[in-house]
Amino acid sequence: MRIVDAQVRLWSGGKPANLRHRQVPQFTKDDVLKEMDEAGVNAAIIHPPTSWDPNANALAIEAARLHPDRFAILGNFPLDTPESRALIGGWTKESR
Repeated sequence: MRIVDAQVRLWSGGKPANLRHRQVPQFTKDDVLKEMDEAGVNAAIIHPPTSWDPNANALAIEAARLHPDRFAILGNFPLDTPESRALIGGWTKESR
């Protein structure tokens, strides 16, 4: 059975303000992959924490590009605007 973690976060821009998160200055794709392997998790969806790390989207894109069989990225966009359709098309091209 394939096991997918529904939400992981990668960051490199300092400690999270929310104390429920690990209080470390960075948590990289290598950290996540190590823990996934130890736990027997096959894949994960990255939820970029842009609220505390403005570079989080770039980290997520890099992780998904390097490990497309292990990572996908949660996109956040307004559902009620026509411009969102164009965003989705651009995002799917970025990960290839």
